Amino acid sequence: MNLIDLAETVVVGGIARTESRGAHSRTDYPVRDDQNWARHTMAHYDDGAGPSLDYIPVNISKYPIPHNRSIYYNTPKWG
Repeated sequence: MNLIDLAETVVVGGIARTESRGAHSRTDYPVRDDQNWARHTMAHYDDGAGPSLDYIPVNISKYPIPHNRSIYYNTPKWG
């Protein structure tokens, strides 16, 4: 695997995640979506097929998922 393969894998994972959460921010999906995206993205790369994604549930038995932090939403973006 080289850096181009890694970059492709990161982009595929980012495009698949239709929400904004923490450092992952999208203007077309500005709100966090815990119902559909409270899960870990597991990315795999196969030299013949490229990146693929799987998902595993987040264990929230010890700590609850934090509430939406409005400071991150509806704020001006750069530029």
